[in-house]
Amino acid sequence: MWLCFSEKMCVRNAFVLVLLSVSSRAQLDANSMHEYSNISENLGMASNFEPTPGLPHIQERPVKYAGIPQNLTVSILPLQGSDNELQFNVSWSPSLGRAAKEYSVEILSEKNTPYCTSPVCYRNPIPGNSTWVLIPETVSQIVDEDCPLYPGCSYIVILNAHPWDGNTNLTRRLDLEDCVAGVCSCAHSRYLPAPDVTTNIVMSKEGDMFTNIIWTLPKPSEPQWLLPAKLRKQSYVVSLNKQIVLNKIDSAWFKLIYKRTVEIDGLVSEGDTTRSLLLPLSKRETSDTPKPPSAKILATVQLVDDRGCIGPYGNETAFEPEKPTENNLAFGVYVTLVALGALLGALAMGAVFVVSARIAKRVLKSLRPAPVCAPLEPLKRRPTWFPFQLRTYPLSWKHNGVKLVPKGGETFEDRPLKSAEII
Repeated sequence: MWLCFSEKMCVRNAFVLVLLSVSSRAQLDANSMHEYSNISENLGMASNFEPTPGLPHIQERPVKYAGIPQNLTVSILPLQGSDNELQFNVSWSPSLGRAAKEYSVEILSEKNTPYCTSPVCYRNPIPGNSTWVLIPETVSQIVDEDCPLYPGCSYIVILNAHPWDGNTNLTRRLDLEDCVAGVCSCAHSRYLPAPDVTTNIVMSKEGDMFTNIIWTLPKPSEPQWLLPAKLRKQSYVVSLNKQIVLNKIDSAWFKLIYKRTVEIDGLVSEGDTTRSLLLPLSKRETSDTPKPPSAKILATVQLVDDRGCIGPYGNETAFEPEKPTENNLAFGVYVTLVALGALLGALAMGAVFVVSARIAKRVLKSLRPAPVCAPLEPLKRRPTWFPFQLRTYPLSWKHNGVKLVPKGGETFEDRPLKSAEII
């Protein structure tokens, strides 16, 4: 606290205080700059910095990117185990510059069509001493991660050598024909005609059950330009499928139980005449009696063209287990209700009978007159016709454990019976 005894003294004290504050701030900034310079020197930011032995400076360890590979080629092969998929044999030559530690290959689809669109095919890591890779290795399944390669589509093959700078790579574009390496495109398969199928049950003399599958192939309903020119029929695939699951949205799952191939010939555009095939439905297990199926059986027929492409299927229910009809169900409910009504009616009638009987009894009792007592007639000692006999009594008797005797020692024959006295 500054004490001021005059105006001049207060002004002088304030001036001194300002000078002290400025000098303190300047000294603090100088100390901070000195400490910062020391830290910079310790971190190697000074020009005369000397790195620690055994620990190279970051400027002495730049990223050494691999050189670009040479001679990228792609060979088209049929994929083993598939009828219409391809396999790419991607090969290259090592870089003339720095060798790669590893490689990666990407295959991108360039045609945005339902048949050609697929996820990116990616293989990584590929060892640095490799010069080729096969993509894909296995037949695609119905999953999102698969990347099938089909004829009639366009693809871009990208080869990266690692460490990769993110900018330089080797690419190759492929525009495939409809038929490559003996494999043809099936982009038209959805436009193939579906057979019209009907079925009927046939019983043998031994009791075996068969289904006779009958079908005809109509002419294509789609425009002809959607199908390859002069496309021919190769075969029909006929199958029986057993229902195993029925979910909440009424969509059933079926299990294949029989499959047959029927060879045919001719142009797809001409259709086909009626054909049929007999397949068994019942099974003989431990007993000799054939057992009919326990679930719904669905018959399907599909056309296969000369490219090996399978068209949409025609189907028909070959067998369906018996289910209670609505009439039978209604009759059963009716009988149940009638029996229940009869039982309830009998119980009600019994209850009414019991209650009515009790009410009638009470009403009759209330209507009955009250009984009237008749006047008492004088009692006689005995009837006149009953002969008189003298009764003898003992001279004494006991009453409640107390001995009683007549008064004066008289007998009962001499006088009437009177009250006794206790001796």
